[in-house]
Amino acid sequence: MKNYYEILQLKEDATLYDIRAQYKKLTLEIQPKAKTDPVFHLRLEEIVEAYEILRSPFRKRKYDLLIDNQNSSSKRRIKHLPKSKENAYKEQLNARIEKSKKVAEKIENNSTKKVNSIIRKSEPSFAVDVFLEFILSMIAILFD
Repeated sequence: MKNYYEILQLKEDATLYDIRAQYKKLTLEIQPKAKTDPVFHLRLEEIVEAYEILRSPFRKRKYDLLIDNQNSSSKRRIKHLPKSKENAYKEQLNARIEKSKKVAEKIENNSTKKVNSIIRKSEPSFAVDVFLEFILSMIAILFD
C-alpha cells in the first residue's frame, strides 16, 4: 500500500491545511516538468492521488485506520507483553478455542440425535424430507 504521507512529504499528524499547502507546493514544482518528462508525469499522478485521499477528512480517517491496522499485527501486540503475560494470554486464548470446539461438538451431536429421532418417529413425507435436508445443511454450514 502506498504511503500518501511520504508521497506528499508530510508527517502523519499533518492537518488539512498542511496537506493542501504541500500539495500546491509540489504541483507547482513538478507540473512544468510533467509536460515533457513521463517520470515527472507519474510523480504528479501519485501526488494528485495522495491529495485526493488525504484532503477529505472521511477518506483521510479511513486511510489512517488502514495504515494503523497494517502496522499493528497481533504478533506485535503479544511481543510487547512481558513473557508471563504473553504465556497467560496464549493459554487463555487456547482455553477459549478448546471450549468453543467442545460446545460446537455438543451442539452438533445433540442436533444429529434430535433429527434422527424425528426421522424414526415420523412417517417420512416430501415436506419433512426437504425440511430435514435444510436443517442438516444449515448445521453443516455452521460447523464447517
